[in-house]
Amino acid sequence: MLEEEGVNLLLHSPVVGVVIRTNKLKGVIMENKSGRQAVLADVIVDASGDADVAAWAGAPYEVGRREDGVAQPMTMIFRMGNVNINELVNYARANLDDFTFTYFPDKSPISAEEQKLNIVLEGFMKLQVKAARETGYNRPRVGLNVKTE
Repeated sequence: MLEEEGVNLLLHSPVVGVVIRTNKLKGVIMENKSGRQAVLADVIVDASGDADVAAWAGAPYEVGRREDGVAQPMTMIFRMGNVNINELVNYARANLDDFTFTYFPDKSPISAEEQKLNIVLEGFMKLQVKAARETGYNRPRVGLNVKTE
């Protein structure tokens, strides 16, 4: 759709700065294999994901939670094999107050085919508190997310 509208896509071109003229944002500076380039525009949309362009342009911003400035830690995604999904779901069923969100079939046991239906469990706070108490584990965040497939 962009190409149909005559948009020239610049992929793999991270923004590294901004162009300010008379206290107005006039463009961005980016770098790619062609080197450093300035792209000027009447309208600039910050799609950096971190408000980098807005911050470089001098817009006010906050980092982290308003009450203490703590930001979400990085996400660690990994795959696990040989997980007994039925045991995991049974734990969730028995401890629903320990989860902020659950999604799984109502059937028990859950068939192997149904286990591929993106079972989602968000929580496990009690297990984190227990680990912190027993081992000194420092919880970087509250809750864990487990998803199948």
